[in-house]
Amino acid sequence: MERHFAATAYLVNSNKLIFIWHKKLNSWLPPGGHVEPKEAPHEAVIREIYEETGITDIIFFENKPLVKYDYRTKSLPEPYRILEETISEDHFHIDFIYFAETKQFPLETETKVIMVTKEELKILSPIFENVRILGLEALEKYEKRNVDTA
Repeated sequence: MERHFAATAYLVNSNKLIFIWHKKLNSWLPPGGHVEPKEAPHEAVIREIYEETGITDIIFFENKPLVKYDYRTKSLPEPYRILEETISEDHFHIDFIYFAETKQFPLETETKVIMVTKEELKILSPIFENVRILGLEALEKYEKRNVDTA
């Protein structure tokens, strides 16, 4: 069995989620991809967002503040979830799922990119059900976060 680490971001801009078209899977997905050997998961997702959308300015939805404990130990941005995803019979991803916000809009890239509202997400097709559920959760957290800080 082959396991790869991956990192994915449900990226929100003005109450809309940003999705990319995944050619191999023929489905709308949030930006993300494999974690490279020298990357932390949050670094991988920042890189993947840039490669797929051109966006460079993101803020993770933080549950806890980042802490530097001493000269050699610090906390990293925490994922919202960690999923095991079956890619094929003998290939799995351990996927670090982040919720993030951006004020930037996607730039022109080779990847097909869309932005969808909550209502559009409910009927978006084709999409995996876990992607729809997590997308709705990301939008709810985003809305609550903005109400709480208003």
